[in-house]
Amino acid sequence: MAERFNIYAGPPITRVLEQAGRDNKSGRMNDIAARYDAIITHELARLRLTEKDWCAIVDANNGAVLGDDVGWRSTWANVMDSPELADKWDVNPIALANRLRVLPLPAQAAVTEIVERFWSSPKLNTMSAGQLLGEIGAVFTLTEEATDVAP
Repeated sequence: MAERFNIYAGPPITRVLEQAGRDNKSGRMNDIAARYDAIITHELARLRLTEKDWCAIVDANNGAVLGDDVGWRSTWANVMDSPELADKWDVNPIALANRLRVLPLPAQAAVTEIVERFWSSPKLNTMSAGQLLGEIGAVFTLTEEATDVAP
């Protein structure tokens, strides 16, 4: 069911609404959100990250400011700056960060989306990190050996 609410239309929203030149702003915003959701879902299915990789990524980005234009493309840097992830999640943070750093832009957006969903989830403290990651859309590679990120 549709929900009616007010939002602040910052520069990105204003720009895409003006570019379309149509009166139905709600319809335009829904179209954009549907496309964004499809892109994120597609990219998540292509990423080859294990459950441990995802846990390390969200852990390294706990409290990170990802909303600005630079922040959401820098999840890899937070992994790189977190050597403690090696022991905690049994991952190589340098190798993981390097794999994340070279992802195409849509895949970087998908990683950021999972980080934001994870830390804002009302279920954050009610299940394991892996369970929550699966519930919010992260897709896990089944084997620890297959950790290359798909091109």
